[in-house]
Order: sequence, then C-alpha cells, then structure tokens
Amino acid sequence: MQISAELYEFVIRVVDDRVREIKLTREDFNALKQVVEELAQAQKRTEEELCSLVREHAKTREMVAGLSDTVGYGLENQAYEALPRLLERDFDLKIKDRLARGYIVYKDGKEDEVNVYGWGMKDGKKSLSLVNLK
Repeated sequence: MQISAELYEFVIRVVDDRVREIKLTREDFNALKQVVEELAQAQKRTEEELCSLVREHAKTREMVAGLSDTVGYGLENQAYEALPRLLERDFDLKIKDRLARGYIVYKDGKEDEVNVYGWGMKDGKKSLSLVNLK
C-alpha cells in the first residue's frame, strides 16, 4: 500500500511533535527532579540550623536563669538587712528573730518558696512577716 506524500508529511509532523513533547516532558521532569533535590538539601540545612538554634536557646535560658537567681539572692540578702528597720518604721513591727528563707507546704503537698520571713511583735502580739521578692 502506497501513502501519499501529503499523508506521509502529516504523519512525520505528528511524530516529530510527539517526540518534542516527550522531550519537553522529560526535560521538565528532570528540572523538577533537580528542584526537589535542591529543596530537600535546603530543608536539611534548615533543620540542622534549627537544631543548633534550639541548643543555643537552651544555653541562653540556663544563663538567664542563673542571672535571675543571682539577682534574686542579692535582693534577698539586701532585704535581710533593710527589712527589720523598714517594718518597724512603716508598720510598727519589731522583728525579734533573724530573718530567714523557707517554704510553705500546703495540704496537697505543693509548696511555695518564701524569700524572706521572720517573727516579730506588733501591738504586743506575735506576728509573722512574709516577703516574696520577684
């Protein structure tokens, strides 16, 4: 069977077009593959950097907590010296014993720290002074 030159040219054009489409599709696929690989590498670097930042953040929190403790204890130490005079002057409460640091334990077993407490006398009655410094 013989095909006409016109039909032959048409078939060749259709085949050429399909080959070009397949080639473009393969090129597109390869380009997408490359983009996915680059994104995966970027994601890996991001995760590594995030882990590093989390570790550094934990160190910073420890340092800030230490600084907070240092400042808090410094304030408490100053309070031990200043509070007896201030309580007597402002509230007519005379501290009898040395001021101390302690904890209040509740019935449910939970506890709170009391930064400074001490027993004193006000109007002839024994009084407890509690101070929580923040």
